[in-house]
Amino acid sequence: MAWVGANTPPHALVLASPHLGMYLPAYSRDNVLYGHPFESVRAEAALQEVERFFSGSLSADEAWQYLTDHAVDYVMVEPGDRLSSGLVGSPLLRLAFEQDGVQVFEVRR
Repeated sequence: MAWVGANTPPHALVLASPHLGMYLPAYSRDNVLYGHPFESVRAEAALQEVERFFSGSLSADEAWQYLTDHAVDYVMVEPGDRLSSGLVGSPLLRLAFEQDGVQVFEVRR
């Protein structure tokens, strides 16, 4: 999380699992799509969307549409998260950081 705070522009939008999303704003100036349930806009819907994104059940087109619709700048993946198989290795996501099983991808537009 420290890498994100030190290496992303202020107020970048990060898509992270609900677990990471709760803590990330404390370590960076970034925004998350879902974080603390009392501070997230449309918290219940946002939680369901984020969980679905990281379940691996979205097609590559659906996952890319989600990233585009929400103007996501970075995707932070922790062990146990699953991305759409079509996103893995895609030129649309650039691996920016990896440590201890956590990966941070920059979304390319």
